[in-house]
Amino acid sequence: HSASNTTGHTKMRRDKGKFHGLDVTDMRIVSCGYRALAAAAFLLLLPACSLVSPPDRDRMPALRALLPAGPQIAEDGRAAFRQVFCGLLEERGTFQEPDTEEDHGAAPAETCDSYLARLSGEGAPREPAMSIAQPLDGWRLMLVPGFGADCFRDFVRIYQDARPRLAELGVPSEEPDLSGLASASFNAALIRDAVLRPTGSHPAGSRRDRLIVIAYSKGIADMLVALATYPELADEIHAIVSIAGAVRGSLLAERAPHFISHLITGLPGSTCGLGDDSGLEDLSVSAREAWLATHALPGGVQYYSLVTLAQRPLVSNGLMPAYEYLYDESPFNDGQLLPRHQVIPGSVLLGFLWSDHLAAALPIAEDHTLLAELLLDRNRFPRQVLLEALVRFIAARNP
Repeated sequence: HSASNTTGHTKMRRDKGKFHGLDVTDMRIVSCGYRALAAAAFLLLLPACSLVSPPDRDRMPALRALLPAGPQIAEDGRAAFRQVFCGLLEERGTFQEPDTEEDHGAAPAETCDSYLARLSGEGAPREPAMSIAQPLDGWRLMLVPGFGADCFRDFVRIYQDARPRLAELGVPSEEPDLSGLASASFNAALIRDAVLRPTGSHPAGSRRDRLIVIAYSKGIADMLVALATYPELADEIHAIVSIAGAVRGSLLAERAPHFISHLITGLPGSTCGLGDDSGLEDLSVSAREAWLATHALPGGVQYYSLVTLAQRPLVSNGLMPAYEYLYDESPFNDGQLLPRHQVIPGSVLLGFLWSDHLAAALPIAEDHTLLAELLLDRNRFPRQVLLEALVRFIAARNP
């Protein structure tokens, strides 16, 4: 960076309302999960800034500085999950070494600590270690995507790069057909139908494989509302995992204009409808916290939370304006959400992923290199290992 760029970058962070002379409120770089896609045309006009210095992982805050006080976490499972995730990462590897340092944001040295942050208080790993080779027969996955997912389902799907590996291990996966721009209440009925729907291998009345729901971004809000609205789902769902989940909403959605959903439906290649056209408002922190304050989650279901953290070198260009807007709230925001908004109350905390909001779940760079170079230059993440580690962790806890 030149000195002038550095000065402008600092000023942008300190003045949350301004970015390169533009009012952030008017920029409307909002919405969870697929906001980078919706804002792509506008972001192409902004000067990109590719930082190369590594994130300062030696100055991590304490856990209590990232998450709110109170009975938020039922169990700290970070050390145990680290064993499974790091064991798989070491056994399977992640990626080939990048040809250049700029290759989709790959770190020069890829270790477990490059993807799973170590915060104080994690504790020692358990003995004996959980198995990473146990059979996974009898489990199945439902992957609940985020805001606007159906608008770009032909472009990218949640964990589409990781599903084949799970299928090889005998774990089928499905993605419910939701309305990504609709409210959580609208999608709750669709989730209920998807969970209870008989399949060819499991007709009505037959024993079904145990179901793990992995919900990403807005998907966790949809999933929790479905579970509270239709308590019978608790008999069908064994575990729910939130990854980069908008459990308590996003501050970006607080000031989002209503028309952005209509803008998304009009983008080239968009294939979605509006549903009840309330998805963005439903993502606000005020809406989600009001809902959590008046609804109890059913017992009998295991709840897990994985939080995404980032610093500037880990944030894609397309998410950088939103990251800077949230910087004063937390320099570890993922470009969409604050860490404290991502934890299911009463859940098992699995860990903190070093990832921006998109890289943890959406494999965009592999098939869309131009978009990766322009906007999503930090999209590399071992999603295949992550998804397998989650299933193995839960299976080991539930023999």
